[in-house]
Amino acid sequence: FFFLYLLGLSWTQDGKSKARKILIKIPLVRGLYYKLQTAQFANALSLLVSSGYDIHRSLEMAERIMEEESYKQKIHQALADLDQGQPLAEAINNMHIFKGIHGQVIKLAVQTGYMDTVLRDLSEEYTEDVERGVDQMIGIIEPTLVGTTELVIGGILLTVMLPLLGIMSSIG
Repeated sequence: FFFLYLLGLSWTQDGKSKARKILIKIPLVRGLYYKLQTAQFANALSLLVSSGYDIHRSLEMAERIMEEESYKQKIHQALADLDQGQPLAEAINNMHIFKGIHGQVIKLAVQTGYMDTVLRDLSEEYTEDVERGVDQMIGIIEPTLVGTTELVIGGILLTVMLPLLGIMSSIG
């Protein structure tokens, strides 16, 4: 019923926002959601930079296509940092979208001029992480659903069979 409720919410923009807020509260889903958003951001930025847009314009366009409000705010702050003369690598790392070594890789990519290639690779890596995570979640959820279904069907059979057995024993 929970999933049907979320599906019903997703028909409108406001409903999508509510469904997203509900799903983000689930710890397993939260990590996958933010990795997916990071992959989308890296992919969008990679495509825009490789198409010849300057980084400022690319960040502006990426900001508009992001779904997650916190990502939009981080991108907006990076744009403000760039406008104040902060180096690109610092502005991107201050966003805290790319964690750990990925932040250092972005810094090197900016210095070497391979930003589009590195962003594309990071996007692919994050997407693969999300796919693995979804597969793991399915591996957890599927046996649980099968067990729950077995219990429900067993309960239904018992509620039907026990009265029939009582009737049969009273007849014969």
